[in-house]
Amino acid sequence: MSLASNRLDALRAVLKQMGADGFVLPRGDEHLGEYVAPCAERLAWLTGFTGSAGLAAVLPDRAAVFSDGRYITQMDQQVDAAAWERQHLRDTPPATWLARHGSSRRIGYDPRLISESALRPFLDAGLDMIALPANPVDAIWTDRPAAPCTPCVPQPEEWAGQSSRDKRERIASDLRDGGESALVLSDPASIAWLLNIRGRDVPFTPLSLCFAIVHDDARVTLLIDPAKLSDQTRRWLGDDVTIQPPTALEDTLRALAPARVPVAPASNALRFMQILEHAGATIIRKGD
Repeated sequence: MSLASNRLDALRAVLKQMGADGFVLPRGDEHLGEYVAPCAERLAWLTGFTGSAGLAAVLPDRAAVFSDGRYITQMDQQVDAAAWERQHLRDTPPATWLARHGSSRRIGYDPRLISESALRPFLDAGLDMIALPANPVDAIWTDRPAAPCTPCVPQPEEWAGQSSRDKRERIASDLRDGGESALVLSDPASIAWLLNIRGRDVPFTPLSLCFAIVHDDARVTLLIDPAKLSDQTRRWLGDDVTIQPPTALEDTLRALAPARVPVAPASNALRFMQILEHAGATIIRKGD
């Protein structure tokens, strides 16, 4: 039996324990970015496919990897055809494939890795989609790399063009005008711009992986591994930026209730919206 088949069998066993018949695995991390750290390369580990855009769909009796036209040849070279079907995601959308082969199945997904907008096609296809409490791939990926922890450094204002304080004041003013209390940001590029910081947590883009909550008084709660922050960077961020570890994100979101909170439904993980709604916050769906 091939390595690909072994990993699929192990995944199916975990899914059965979770009460799911199938699973949808997008390529991406909790920040929904194109470039991800090695610890978030779940799609590559499970399927062998290392392209920057793709998705896997797993059912009890079949499985498929989907990507766009850039990667058809690469999928043919990297993905074991004995274990996985290889599909063009526009010719055969994943939701269509699942509706055709697993319409009566309970399909699990990790709400930390998919946005509300990205989940919509599966719901529109009539699929029974269930949010899983943990990612089943993580349960079988025994040698998964550690999360990156590169230094988060200041981006001098001469290059940034504007102070972080000025940017935060503009956003806070927009929040107050809309009767909104806080803005949820999970895109590290937006946070890098907002706070004038840079890092090396992912390939090709100078980002520190983190989350942020911008409040209507221009304060920011930055959820980042404290080990990434030197004393210099802490001074650069200033007293109006409160540092919390990423593990505090869910409690931080719950504490925003019952406020009106704008969240971009295409660029934030669905889990964040689920937490806010369950806590009693009013989500305002708008762009980043």
